[in-house]
Amino acid sequence: MKNRIALISAAFFFAGSPVFASPVKVGEKAPEVEIVQADGATFKLSALHGKTVLIHFWATWCPACRVEMPLLAKFYKEHSKSVAFLAISADRDSERKSATKMMDDLQLPWAMLKDAKSNGLGKPGSLPVTYVIDPEGVVKAVTATVTEDELESYFASAKSSSTVH
Repeated sequence: MKNRIALISAAFFFAGSPVFASPVKVGEKAPEVEIVQADGATFKLSALHGKTVLIHFWATWCPACRVEMPLLAKFYKEHSKSVAFLAISADRDSERKSATKMMDDLQLPWAMLKDAKSNGLGKPGSLPVTYVIDPEGVVKAVTATVTEDELESYFASAKSSSTVH
């Protein structure tokens, strides 16, 4: 119940936030995102053509982010064969240890925003924010908070919009 209240509160708080003034609009081709992940591997969006991609901006100090992360971890584990996922932490270097602990516990691929070589999505105006990108590289959703039903819906929409080659 507490988690639901936190998510509802966050939704009201972020409803008018600048996250919806994203430099990338739904229906547009996603710009390049290239970033070194915490495990040392490089995440490069353009190399993921053919997969649905979720890019989630978050921080350890963000209450809504902390509520959402277990939901995202569950979704990723259920769909990891057909979904590429990256959680990008907006935390400062001094908070890296907390971010590492949280992501290790959730077993999610992640990176620090400051480590981006290229981030055409820009720095989010508020947190959390999730981008859903279809297998053709088109942005299907940009959302401040997300529920399990919304994730499933975005995923189904992204899968059905891709063309078979």
